[in-house]
Amino acid sequence: MANATWVKGNHNIKFGVDIERLDNNNWELGTNGGSFTFAGGPTTVKGGPSSNQYNSYSTFLLGYTTGASNSFMQGDYATGRMWANSLYVRDQWQVSRTLTASLGVRWDYLPFGTGASRGFETYNFQTNTMYLCGLGSTPRNCGVKVPKKDFSPRVGLAWRATPTFVVRAGFGINFDPNPLAWVRDFVGEAELQVSPSWPTPANAFLPASLLRDGIPAPVFPDVSSGVIPNYPLTQAFTVPPPVYHMPYIESWNFTIEKQLPKGFLAQAGYVGDRQIKQLQVMNVNAGAVPGAGTAGEPLFQRFGRTGSSGLIENYGRNSYDSLQTKLIKSYSNGLTLNATYTFSKALALCCDTLSDKNPAIQAPQYRNLNKALWAANRTHMFAMSSVYQLPFGPGKTWLTHGFAGTIARGWQIQGILTMYSGQPFSVSADGTSLSAPGNTQRANQVKQKVAILGGTGPGQSWFDPLAFAPVTTPTFGTAGFNSLIGPGAVNLDAGLVREFAVAERWRIQLRADALNATNTPHFSNPSGNVSNLVLNPDGSVKSLGGYTTITSTNGGIGREGIDERMLRLGLRIRF
Repeated sequence: MANATWVKGNHNIKFGVDIERLDNNNWELGTNGGSFTFAGGPTTVKGGPSSNQYNSYSTFLLGYTTGASNSFMQGDYATGRMWANSLYVRDQWQVSRTLTASLGVRWDYLPFGTGASRGFETYNFQTNTMYLCGLGSTPRNCGVKVPKKDFSPRVGLAWRATPTFVVRAGFGINFDPNPLAWVRDFVGEAELQVSPSWPTPANAFLPASLLRDGIPAPVFPDVSSGVIPNYPLTQAFTVPPPVYHMPYIESWNFTIEKQLPKGFLAQAGYVGDRQIKQLQVMNVNAGAVPGAGTAGEPLFQRFGRTGSSGLIENYGRNSYDSLQTKLIKSYSNGLTLNATYTFSKALALCCDTLSDKNPAIQAPQYRNLNKALWAANRTHMFAMSSVYQLPFGPGKTWLTHGFAGTIARGWQIQGILTMYSGQPFSVSADGTSLSAPGNTQRANQVKQKVAILGGTGPGQSWFDPLAFAPVTTPTFGTAGFNSLIGPGAVNLDAGLVREFAVAERWRIQLRADALNATNTPHFSNPSGNVSNLVLNPDGSVKSLGGYTTITSTNGGIGREGIDERMLRLGLRIRF
């Protein structure tokens, strides 16, 4: 990295270069030790009730597997190598005494990476042939092209309308350095990671294999020619497209800031962005015809292929819009305070938290059903931090003299309060009747409005369990992804601190902290598989089977990964 600054008149110009080299040596396999799946299809009656968790358990007891796989690598570990190149220039222009403009542009070029000894792989979807880049006559980049026209402009304005009132606005485009992530995902491909598995059964009502037969042994093909014709039909893969277009993000904001009396500063603004041409792994071989099973998989029709066949595509457009506010009080009279509130909405593709791979529904004609609230969306978020020096001791309001004043002086309390609404979740259903491999089934919503009951704990429903129903036909359910909101959370961390001056250079600090001081539980989202619901003949609930219930807390919210109250005492010596 290198940059230079040139100041001339009202212009402050900065320009530079940013070059990165990524070397990734990875010992981790996608699957370690092998795995079996036991869905409920083999013990479900076609045309009868929906499959549920009891069907899955019965499948396991009978020794019928509905999937089995393992991963083996030809070599000691997987490797990834990549360059990332950028140039940029920015002019901070003082247009007038009250107006500043920042104008800039950046150029990014991230050529597609390789392994340490060769490139990755590409697949010919017309001939079922895999090409290993850098071996035999196959070029090391397999002909994958990355355009060199990724220029991203940025502009920002700051106008001081009055000595106490400022308006700011900005717009910019940023290219998402996703190839860095894909190199991580492709490291297994560069060393030929083989994942043997049983063929997918013809439909979801049939088992794939018997548990007693285990997982097929790996067969490593001869790769010396750089070409693997008749690629194994059950082997999963992910390959890049012929032309790799970088996704980009458009961001903009408009903010006003006002200085208020008594040391307060208020800020409010609109902040938004759009993610354009978002990269996704799309399974080209996902079942495209509900109810057809493997017969509806495009590559099964052509070659008899049943393995997942991932192709990176520029699919998807995510959005974020928000009102962001802030109130700050600078330190005075022993008090400082910082409070923020955000009202926002984020739309993405269901249901990966990063919304960057493997959409839930892969069938091309149904992909529009993936659009939903972002899995990490929280509509309301409030946070406040403060420090208050207690008004005791010499020079303060109370206990200004004597022994009591000496003991009470110098203490301060600190606190961080956070409050936010819940995250969205989906109500799902068993996909046996859908019988479209590679797609996720949704429940049928049978009530227009879903009542939130607010129950927590075993046997208690967070939402109305009868508002949804299983799907027993070869169709996608009518309930949208992430259509319900889980429980919100309130958390208070508090502390009491005092520092003693022992000598001129020595200080001793005593502190007591209470993390989650109110011992308030922060609940996780409820289970949402409606197929686990069992009804009585009269339509009343016989057993929830875990459906609609919340049985855990979100340990990621509490400090130190602990959700319950945690008390901590500390002694610090400074010299």
